[in-house]
Amino acid sequence: MYEVGGINMGSLASSLATHANIESGSCKSLVVRRTALELFVTKGFQSVSLRQLADAVGIQAGSLYNHIESKQTLLFDFIEELDSLLLHAVMKELKGRSNSIDALGAFVKTYMSIALENRSLYVLSRRETCNLMVDQQADINRIRVRVVEVLSGVIASGRKKGVFHLQDDRLTAGTICATLDGALTKEWGSDLCVDSLVRQIQKFVLQAVTSK
Repeated sequence: MYEVGGINMGSLASSLATHANIESGSCKSLVVRRTALELFVTKGFQSVSLRQLADAVGIQAGSLYNHIESKQTLLFDFIEELDSLLLHAVMKELKGRSNSIDALGAFVKTYMSIALENRSLYVLSRRETCNLMVDQQADINRIRVRVVEVLSGVIASGRKKGVFHLQDDRLTAGTICATLDGALTKEWGSDLCVDSLVRQIQKFVLQAVTSK
């Protein structure tokens, strides 16, 4: 694990190699990815040039193309990997759950836990999606729409059982996801208690959908 600006780069980033392994071709590719992620997070995607990335890794700029297709593709890969992980995690966690309140709480907890474990990647994904190509943005939006659809299914099930009191399942699901995004991208400070934050958001969401 390592940190950027005091934030743990998370479980996806922690699998990337260290500079000590740079002599290996495959490990060098991982170092390029790790370094690019760090620069994108701290400086912003648009502010990072390929020359800056190459200098940070310690290779010639032209040699980067042995490890990445392009800076744009690298950004897409980072965002797609995280959003796919979020989707697959919530789908797996909800499988077989019939209790609507339990399912909604599980969705919030799983989504937030994955995002907080990979918080820099999460913030990057929300901040830099606008810098993707149109077709890349469409691919990412399809994943995010699917997340909302999964949550909408949970809301619809609870509404039909009379547990949740609302009128528009999809609008409610989208509002909950927007609430999670707001909580996950906010700067809470170094004393943040992750478990406490997750419990508070779970409580807030459950109160919102069960109130008459």
